[in-house]
Amino acid sequence: MIEPTVEFARRVAKTHPVGVASGGPRKNVLHSLEIAGLAALFRWFVTADDVVHGKPAPDMFLLAAKLMGVEPTQCLVFEDAEPGMRAAEAAGMKWVRVPSRKKRRTARVGPVYAGPSGHPVRVRIPGPVTDRPY
Repeated sequence: MIEPTVEFARRVAKTHPVGVASGGPRKNVLHSLEIAGLAALFRWFVTADDVVHGKPAPDMFLLAAKLMGVEPTQCLVFEDAEPGMRAAEAAGMKWVRVPSRKKRRTARVGPVYAGPSGHPVRVRIPGPVTDRPY
């Protein structure tokens, strides 16, 4: 789990729908969330088992938005991999890159860049975020 994303999801889940769109098999995704104690946090799950085309196709994110009852343009995706960022953009969603490797540079507060417009947004989360567009 990427801790800054988890902390952000915990806060946002109090007022907004949050879900998981993962390229892993459903069984593995649910097991990982259960082990981390996060299964109850996320009401919606979309995995590779639920779509024909995985990331970088937008299918996972579009299905997640539909299940949550949220317009894609109103979604914010936290991603650690290039295919996911491309999928978010293709879905018309804003995204924030959250590096999952400890060796990458970290910052406590943005600016971080959101797609598809590339305009900077400030996201206050504890932990790694990038300060340049990808």
